[in-house]
Amino acid sequence: MEEKNSDSRRQKHQINALRSGNRSVVLETLKELRSSGKVFILLELFDLLVDQEDDEIISVTASLLNDMKGQEVTPLLVVSGFRSHGTNANSHSAIFNNHLT
Repeated sequence: MEEKNSDSRRQKHQINALRSGNRSVVLETLKELRSSGKVFILLELFDLLVDQEDDEIISVTASLLNDMKGQEVTPLLVVSGFRSHGTNANSHSAIFNNHLT
């Protein structure tokens, strides 16, 4: 039970960090997610790509998603990408075409 609460707190912290708008915090969180990220974060990563203007954050996020595609999350990547908080699927498609190919 304690471990579950700890994971929940860590996930909330990671989501808040990605939404913070603080470039260094976002990049550090992306680095952390690369080594210990969970599937729950997919929607946040897609939102970050769509809303982000910083080229380095876009590149690091796209790279993280690209690395995740080979894991068991592949079906979730596709579904999450096109259902992300009502965002237009064409936006995500353009991001994949520009950054993951």
